[in-house]
Amino acid sequence: MRFHRSIPATAMLAAALACGGGDGEEIPATDTGGDDVMQVADSIIDRELAARFEADPRLADAEIDVSARAEDGNVWLLGRVPTRYEMSIARDVVLSTPGVRDVYLDSLIVVSDVEPEEEEAGS
Repeated sequence: MRFHRSIPATAMLAAALACGGGDGEEIPATDTGGDDVMQVADSIIDRELAARFEADPRLADAEIDVSARAEDGNVWLLGRVPTRYEMSIARDVVLSTPGVRDVYLDSLIVVSDVEPEEEEAGS
């Protein structure tokens, strides 16, 4: 068993030497900007989100009109939903999509949060 335990250590040493780590040469660090998100083109994110919104039965209500626009992996939700519940579903769909860094909800109207304009004014 002792022989088998040294195989991973030997493989790691061989990999380090092959990458230039054993000859005093410094291995350059890769700067990801702190983001662990896969890079995906915005047009692909837009198409994927449109397909996911269409396929999700929780967002099939006629009162739900949700679309999304991606820019540099950031997604803005647009449209109308009846309640915050549907808003959270749409947000979860966006966040589960590969390539999405963040989601912004400020352009999504939640109908239950909108005050009736003329009904109260006429009373």
